[in-house]
Amino acid sequence: MGARLARAVGWLRSALVFGLMLGSATAAAAPLHEGPAPLELTAGDPADPLHFGLGASVWLRGEARAESGPVGWQIPQRTRVQVEARWRGLRSFVQVQDVRAWGTADTITTAATTGIHQGYFELSGRRGRAEGSIRVGRQQHFLGSMRLVGLAPWNPNMRAFDAVRLSGTHGPFSVDVVGALLRRPQTLTVTDASGDARELRHGGEGWLATAVRVQAHRAFDLEGYALLRNYAPTEAEPERERVVFSPGARAQGELGRGFRYDLEGYVQTGRWDGLSHAAWLGAATVGYRFDDPHVPLVEGGYLATSGSGCAEVSGDVTCDVDGHRDFDGLLGARHRFMGIADLFAPTNTHDAWAGLRVSPAGWTELRVEMHHFMLHDPTGRWLRVNEAAVGIGPDPAGTRRTVGEELDLRVNLHPWGPLTAQLGYAMFVPVAAGERHVGSSVLHFAYLMTQVAF
Repeated sequence: MGARLARAVGWLRSALVFGLMLGSATAAAAPLHEGPAPLELTAGDPADPLHFGLGASVWLRGEARAESGPVGWQIPQRTRVQVEARWRGLRSFVQVQDVRAWGTADTITTAATTGIHQGYFELSGRRGRAEGSIRVGRQQHFLGSMRLVGLAPWNPNMRAFDAVRLSGTHGPFSVDVVGALLRRPQTLTVTDASGDARELRHGGEGWLATAVRVQAHRAFDLEGYALLRNYAPTEAEPERERVVFSPGARAQGELGRGFRYDLEGYVQTGRWDGLSHAAWLGAATVGYRFDDPHVPLVEGGYLATSGSGCAEVSGDVTCDVDGHRDFDGLLGARHRFMGIADLFAPTNTHDAWAGLRVSPAGWTELRVEMHHFMLHDPTGRWLRVNEAAVGIGPDPAGTRRTVGEELDLRVNLHPWGPLTAQLGYAMFVPVAAGERHVGSSVLHFAYLMTQVAF
């Protein structure tokens, strides 16, 4: 084990040095070639016209993952077209998308992956310093840094809600109220343990959120949130009955020249399949940007979330003995945090990280990050971003919290207005408790993501 750990540390050291060399390199700034302007059309009275906007995009990501067994790979693709109409304070927007993975469709079209991603109308107005709007229909939405509700841009389908949104601003103050329906009331046919079928009625599933923001000063940008979500039974989980209330707050700003901070905290209470639910999440990020653009931005942070412990009872592993303590990631953009290898959901996890980023040319950005991952409760669950268990499951006798180190390297390219690209590589080295879960082999993940948007 000592030799394997030494080799793994050597790999990490070499890769980190390589990343620092990339981050410190300088290059002549290449011009950022702007693409064609978005297509805008007008109709009607020139003094009071009706405006139209048209757009399209193609997004493609190829990725490969080496964990246990053969290397797995996939190529998801997203294609979109959209149209927007505006007249005075009225606006309508329709966006159609097709999402598919290469090599999985045996016909030219696949109806299940093609449909309306967004379709809404909006009414807005202004009086003095006050502005307000109401948006009704299928729409994208996010809260704050996207830890609770996010766009999920890594997911080829992204995320949109059938929702009503009220928003308003007045000077430094703003407020958002959103209500979304995730599943309508249904009658399900479920089978119990004895094999008998029965009907089960539920009242639907959705969420309601309020966000208040005060941009008091460049050093104090304050936000407060309150989110309530319920989970209804499904045919696969007929006993699922959950209600989660999650208030939280965020403070961010720039203290002095170049130094930025971002602090977040959330608590949760409610019911989880007949158990009490109580959980929390806290996150802090700091960064410093030097005046010289060729000197990397230095940043780092710490994230901690609560988690349920597990115990062995009558030969079986049982979790949530004292209630459900796993933080519920709700509808957050999970790939955005805790490393790009997607090995950690925002529950029962601690992540201490540090990184550098630099733009050696106007159209490039290089990033390197190092993460140190631990379990909050060493007897608890280790879950991926999709909440699937990692490795062989929880260790009810576990005492070691550290699970591994992850190195992330990313290169962002924007050589032309409509074209963007990102290359990424992650290496995860299991140590201590991590070796018990997934073995001692180093895990690798790499991808190339491109998008052309007009």
